[in-house]
Amino acid sequence: MTASLNEMMSGFRFQRETETLARDSRDKRRHPRLKRGILVRIGQGGGEIEALVSDLSISGVRLTIPRFLQEGKPVRVSLHLPAESIDGFMKQKPLELDAKLCWQRKEDDRLRCGLEFTSLNSGQRAGIERIFEFYNVNPEYI
Repeated sequence: MTASLNEMMSGFRFQRETETLARDSRDKRRHPRLKRGILVRIGQGGGEIEALVSDLSISGVRLTIPRFLQEGKPVRVSLHLPAESIDGFMKQKPLELDAKLCWQRKEDDRLRCGLEFTSLNSGQRAGIERIFEFYNVNPEYI
């Protein structure tokens, strides 16, 4: 891992308690957010960076990133799903998702961005749902 990813992951812990998510009356989001640190690789314009998920939903992801992304260019997200063992984690094939950059800014001395997934197929959606299942969280509002 790179030094910047090590810094982003400082204090990282898997959390597995059961969560029940209900839509807040002021919330305009289509899907609930899973607030877990998950490793991702971001590809854009031939380059690639490592990033850390701040929150994830069926429709998009909020990331902590080491540098700003290029505005207006498509983004490829390689999402490493959580696993029961480090061996299982290391041997998996990442879930590949296409996305578009919705926003990016500095928050709390860290660079953050929001991506919306584009053209999810049923297999990709099932992969995201497996992440929610791993943490015992429903990917849809109840």
